[in-house]
Amino acid sequence: METQDLTNSQQPQQRSQVVVRELSTTQQGAWIEKLFSRLLTIYGDRFTTLWTHSSAAEMKIVWADALGGFSGETLSLALKACYKEPYCPNLPQFVLLCRQNMQGQTPIKADETPLSKDQAAKILKEAQARMPERLSDKVASTNWAKNIIDLWDKKQYDCDYGYRLAREALGMKAA
Repeated sequence: METQDLTNSQQPQQRSQVVVRELSTTQQGAWIEKLFSRLLTIYGDRFTTLWTHSSAAEMKIVWADALGGFSGETLSLALKACYKEPYCPNLPQFVLLCRQNMQGQTPIKADETPLSKDQAAKILKEAQARMPERLSDKVASTNWAKNIIDLWDKKQYDCDYGYRLAREALGMKAA
């Protein structure tokens, strides 16, 4: 993914240093769309199978948030690293690829000031209030894992790491 493809709102010499979090929500969505398109091209159904039961809109928000401190250049380098990876990355794995491929960029860190118990409780309560009901339902939150195991059994899923995570999520012993 060339950083020029990601946004047209920056001057050419500045494009590579644009950080996702600095973009508008619309631009962030466009970058994530482009990233997903490239990952789909590289990994095909193996990429989409990981997210079969996830909300596309929610995925874009979560990925944009997690990748918010990285520049377009870093995302592009991490994407190029995927060509050497036989298995499609999930979000934490892609973040790791970004960190491994940072060149001269310091990631934007969250405020490291410790929160008081009251502040933490307030933030937790607000997050829980915004959480969709389907995520608070334990049965619904493990459906993704059941689906991966079913696909694995039918030989329609070949991501070992995803399969291991699904088994772990369901409390099953390692295969």
